Amino acid sequence: MRVLSRLGAVRGDLRESKKWKALQAEADHLLDRNSPGDWNQAMMELGATLCTPRAPQCLLCPVSQHCEGRKQGVAESLPEAAKKQELVDVNLVALVLVNSTGETLLLPPPSIKNPNAIPDHVPTLVANLWHFPTASANGNLSEAVHDLWKRTSRGHKFPDKSLPLQMVRHAVTFRKVTVHGFLVPVNRLPKIKGAENLNLRQVTHRAVSNLTRKIADRALSALHAKHQ
Repeated sequence: MRVLSRLGAVRGDLRESKKWKALQAEADHLLDRNSPGDWNQAMMELGATLCTPRAPQCLLCPVSQHCEGRKQGVAESLPEAAKKQELVDVNLVALVLVNSTGETLLLPPPSIKNPNAIPDHVPTLVANLWHFPTASANGNLSEAVHDLWKRTSRGHKFPDKSLPLQMVRHAVTFRKVTVHGFLVPVNRLPKIKGAENLNLRQVTHRAVSNLTRKIADRALSALHAKHQ
């Protein structure tokens, strides 16, 4: 892609979808169909020996006469460095409901037949795996907790004996995630379509994210401390 970006004087982030597809199309167009292996090896050799990341040896390059980057005097600056994505702070609230036998409520990944069990609240960070009831808390934390509880419990009063858990911090690409978890003791776990009741210690037996694992660990530690 470095060689192709110099040949065509392609500026900007090569990982952008349109640019990447255009470069792939150009690679397909240039490919020698009679000797594709030799052609690809030659392209790799060119990039490794002459069209190097720094100080490309354009005077020795066999295709310099076709190189737009050289003609424009920008070959050495291509490909341009991708702009770093600014870090985004994401605050979530998660409820770990636990009954007297140690069972908790785990929500399923959404699907075409069963989109989010509780509509419009599952963040993309956990949406493709099993997870605790989770919602955005970038606004008022207290309001986010009670709003999520209403959707989870179908309107019952938030238990007074709920315990805030040690915060979970998690990094995903450009996101800095902070999860405010709560251990919520309940007499009965709510019945939600597609959800599963299982022992809190068995949460990791399901396909869950590292984020959910961390929340489960915090909840287990809180339960252990509570019973000591």
